[in-house]
Amino acid sequence: MNSKPKIAKDVFTACLTAAESGDIDAMFYIGYCYYYGEGTRANRKKAVKWWREAAEHGHTEAQKSLGDCYESGIGVSADNEIALKWYRMSAEAGNEHAQMLIVRYFLFFKERPISSLITREEAETYCRKAAALGNCLAKMYLRTIIKKTDIE
Repeated sequence: MNSKPKIAKDVFTACLTAAESGDIDAMFYIGYCYYYGEGTRANRKKAVKWWREAAEHGHTEAQKSLGDCYESGIGVSADNEIALKWYRMSAEAGNEHAQMLIVRYFLFFKERPISSLITREEAETYCRKAAALGNCLAKMYLRTIIKKTDIE
C-alpha cells in the first residue's frame, strides 16, 4: 500500500501560479510534479524547464535534480559535463546530497562516464564539506579517499 498522499490538481494549479510569479521553491515543486506526474500528467521536458528556472535562481535541490536529468538523459539529451556542472553548483552551495553524489561517483562508480570527470582532490573537498556537516558516511569515505592517496 502506498502511504504517500497524491497531490491534488488544485494544489498543483496553485503552486504553478506561484512558480509563474517567481517563487523558486514553487518552481522546484512544479518540476517535481511534472517529473513524477503528481497533480498533472508526467512531462519530463516541463520538469527540466522548471528545475532549470529554479536552479538558475540558486535552488540547490533543483540544481542537483537537473544534474540527474542530464546524466541520465531524461527530458534532455544526456551530457555528463553539463550534469557535473549542475552537481558541482549544488555541492558548492552546500547541498550535502550533491556533495555525496560526487564522492560516490569517484569512489564506487568508475564504470559511469561521469566519474572520469571527477578528480580525487574534488572528491576529497566535497567529502570534507559533507563530513563537516556531520555526515557519518562522508567521514568514512574520507578515510577511503586518503588511503587511496597513500597507495598511489
